[in-house]
Amino acid sequence: MSTCTFTNCCRTLFKGVVASFIIFTAFDWLVHGSLLRAASLATAPLWRTEPDMLAHIWWLYGGQLLLAIATTVIFLKGQEGKGVAEGVRCGGWLGVLFAGYNLMVYTTMPISLDLVAAWIAADLLKFTLAGTVLARLYGTCSMANCDSSKPMSCCPVTATPSRPVMHPQKYPDANTSL
Repeated sequence: MSTCTFTNCCRTLFKGVVASFIIFTAFDWLVHGSLLRAASLATAPLWRTEPDMLAHIWWLYGGQLLLAIATTVIFLKGQEGKGVAEGVRCGGWLGVLFAGYNLMVYTTMPISLDLVAAWIAADLLKFTLAGTVLARLYGTCSMANCDSSKPMSCCPVTATPSRPVMHPQKYPDANTSL
């Protein structure tokens, strides 16, 4: 069985953050830069001009990075080793969280409900995709064997067939030596 070290944990977190960042950036470019471009142009007075947006693009990338970090950490902290289904569940709930935010934006900005519905659908799809990719990336392993006394102990540990990984809060004595 592998052991959790600070280096392993950072590498594990890094893989998920990079994957999530790529998904979020590419997906948002496709949705907002292409598919919803006409709807965004119809509400142009509400947004920065395109040159002004490009001048602030690093803020957008910073936001995407924070979103990727948060999504990956949330996924890893709740990971139970159940595979793709738990990635879909995690991504779906994050999409619901953003749906609530989009509805609040609708309340405060003069935009069409159709545009908000498209944002909600896109966010549900985007986060479900990210959760699925994270689940595939981390597999069916669990983090139960990571040492919680070490900072950032978040590296998945592969269970051996003869000794499955158990969740320490549910089965406190399951991971002790036989």
